[in-house]
Amino acid sequence: MRKTTRAILPLAAALSLGLALAPGGGAVSGTRGELVEAEWAFVGGASGDAPLGVGRTLYDPAWTIELEEARVVLGAAYVFPPPAVAARWGLPFVSTARAHAGDDNLFAVNALAEHRDQVVVDALSPEPTVVGPVLAESGAASIVTVWIDAPRGALAGADGPTHGHHGWVRGVARQGETELRFEAGLRLEDTPLSQRVDRIPLGEGAAVTRGSRVVVEALASEWLQQIDFTSLLADGALEVDPDGVARPTSPHPFQQAWLIDFHDPGAFRARIERGATE
Repeated sequence: MRKTTRAILPLAAALSLGLALAPGGGAVSGTRGELVEAEWAFVGGASGDAPLGVGRTLYDPAWTIELEEARVVLGAAYVFPPPAVAARWGLPFVSTARAHAGDDNLFAVNALAEHRDQVVVDALSPEPTVVGPVLAESGAASIVTVWIDAPRGALAGADGPTHGHHGWVRGVARQGETELRFEAGLRLEDTPLSQRVDRIPLGEGAAVTRGSRVVVEALASEWLQQIDFTSLLADGALEVDPDGVARPTSPHPFQQAWLIDFHDPGAFRARIERGATE
């Protein structure tokens, strides 16, 4: 069963507030499309034919990673138009800091659609968390930006879904006869550069239309590719507790490598599903 959150603003309120670009923003959208209802869906995704949460590191020898828990807190998500469309509107295509945090998008272009509330994405679950309907602006779409957030309220506790971290993983890494169990959280600096993931491609022909759904998939199999388990163990940098589990805490090379993977657009995948009410 899918989890659904209803988040629709009255038309008058949407027209007066506009579509802001970053958490806490309040700018009127620079787009030119018709106001339509759409929705968001956040879900786990797989890479290729591998099961959810199964991946390999990029180092030689490669380690196989099988995740048993993988969650991330997203605080915002945005859909942006293609460069050519923004150019036709006469908008500058540069990264510019503006009063509404325009630097949250590499192109300084206002969003067609946005989600601005915290959602915990279980990257190992095929069941989506659906948000909407929300008001958006119709038009051709090119990329998605997501904002990895610090958990707030009930989500912030040590017993929360990410144990108080921006992201959380638990699983096992294997290479030959060696097996390493691990669990770790990731905390990010409270800056746009640290928290945002830009340029997640939507694919050719993507568009926000009436009744469409923006789907954001968290690809946990891509999150830990940069971790060199062989070197960490050889250097004694990854300590294993008496129960056989490694629990690295920041700052640590484990989290530093994870952060690199989180900032890769390949850590997420996005698409727009056309609505039945178009």
